[in-house]
Amino acid sequence: EPGDIPGGDLNVPLLKQTSSPWGTDTYDGANFWNPLHPTIASWGCALTSADMILKYYGYNLLPDGTPLNPGTLNSWLKSQPDGYVDDVTSGYVNWLAIARLSKLAKSINGLSGFDALEYSRFSGANILQLTSDLNNGIPDILEEPGHFIVASGIEGSTFTINDPFYNRASLDTGYANTFLSLGEYKKSLTDLSYMMFVVPEGVNVSVKDSSGNTVVAESYIQQPFIDPINGESGGQPLNIVLVPKPASGSYKIELSSIMSQYYDLKTYFYDQDGNAQTFSSLGTSGLGSSDTYNINFDNQTSNNSSELKTVTLQSAIDDVKESNDLNLLKGAGGYIADLRNAQKSADSGNLVTAQNKLSQFVDHLNQHYGKTITDSAYQILLYDINYIKDHL
Repeated sequence: EPGDIPGGDLNVPLLKQTSSPWGTDTYDGANFWNPLHPTIASWGCALTSADMILKYYGYNLLPDGTPLNPGTLNSWLKSQPDGYVDDVTSGYVNWLAIARLSKLAKSINGLSGFDALEYSRFSGANILQLTSDLNNGIPDILEEPGHFIVASGIEGSTFTINDPFYNRASLDTGYANTFLSLGEYKKSLTDLSYMMFVVPEGVNVSVKDSSGNTVVAESYIQQPFIDPINGESGGQPLNIVLVPKPASGSYKIELSSIMSQYYDLKTYFYDQDGNAQTFSSLGTSGLGSSDTYNINFDNQTSNNSSELKTVTLQSAIDDVKESNDLNLLKGAGGYIADLRNAQKSADSGNLVTAQNKLSQFVDHLNQHYGKTITDSAYQILLYDINYIKDHL
């Protein structure tokens, strides 16, 4: 059982997502995915929990000197390319962006003795980790179903908490003394490099190094927030894959699923200073096929990192079939015939004819764009053909 913290609870300030002046602010992109109730009061539990952690460590100002509170933190995250994950549909706080903020704002807050707050995630109700952290002066962010809170101390066989919404002071009140995951921020001199991949639930991500070995990564399903005021769900579940402190070099990721599925792959590369480089790629995956992306990762300078989807004529055919299954296009037979004719020409060494066949495919796309083919399928297939034409 947890022991007592010397000196009692950690001095974590209690903040509420509903408080003025920020409670009525629009939370991230919630005006798109819940225009009737888009406020921090409804969705700001993770945001407010992160602010409590930052305040605990002495962060009272943003890098530009603006006073830090849930409202200004929300604005800062919205201004960053990586501040929120999938902001148009879900608005999940990107915990890695909070780590970068801690590095950027350290000097203006007069903090010393560490470089940044390093983020680590622990799945499940890891009581031993929570107890250890609290005994070492580290408050943690706990994930509850649809909600986030801060663990601030140990009290007998339970834990004291700072709840950004509910009037609850211990983990055994309303949370049955358990939690889904633990997010830890601790003072660190180490690097902040990460690779993070975000796809819809149901799409699997496999990460391999240049030798083909599977890279150790944490994959978890992030469930949507639940608005505690109106009881509404804040979006769709996401599969998030984290690779901490990857070495510089070449990697390959493969996306697959057991049924035809449309995806938007969000990729985040962080160098040792926490600088971010982001990519977004559309695609389809399905049983018996996978999409492959080649990655060059530079842990010293994130701007040198890159990502490129690898396409073959067969994978393009698979994209047509899967787009048809998902009702993203009609008349798949004609598109597939164009690609198979291009394949025959390429196999016989007639690359000029193959290029012409691929141009016919693009003409076919353009003729039906917005009629029998959606924008999503159009963008996916146009990328495919341009890639193949460049690599024939």
